[in-house]
Order: sequence, then C-alpha cells, then structure tokens
Amino acid sequence: IMAELLICPLCKSIIADSIDGIAIYDCGHIIHGACFYDLHHQSYLCFVCGIWSSHILFP
Repeated sequence: IMAELLICPLCKSIIADSIDGIAIYDCGHIIHGACFYDLHHQSYLCFVCGIWSSHILFP
C-alpha cells in the first residue's frame, strides 16, 4: 500500500501529509506522530486493534 493512500485512523487525514512523522505499532497500524503524542500520551496500546506493542517505531 502506498503511503499517500493511508489514512490516520485518529484524525482521518492522509498519512503522507504528516509534518511530525508517523508512529508504527508492532501490529503494523500507522498513525501520525502528532496524533500518537496528543491522544495516546505515548501509550503502547494500538488505538485500532487494541494490541499492546513492545515498542513504537518512528521512521
């Protein structure tokens, strides 16, 4: 899947438009970096599927 087609499940904006990077959970779900910090307060629980991540990748 191309990044420009991915939509952040929190803010419903296009992932490729992110200016604050992205957060990738162990389960593979992706959200904007700003959404991760603002809404999750650095929680490692995936907003989409509820799976706990051992770490979050910020490429």
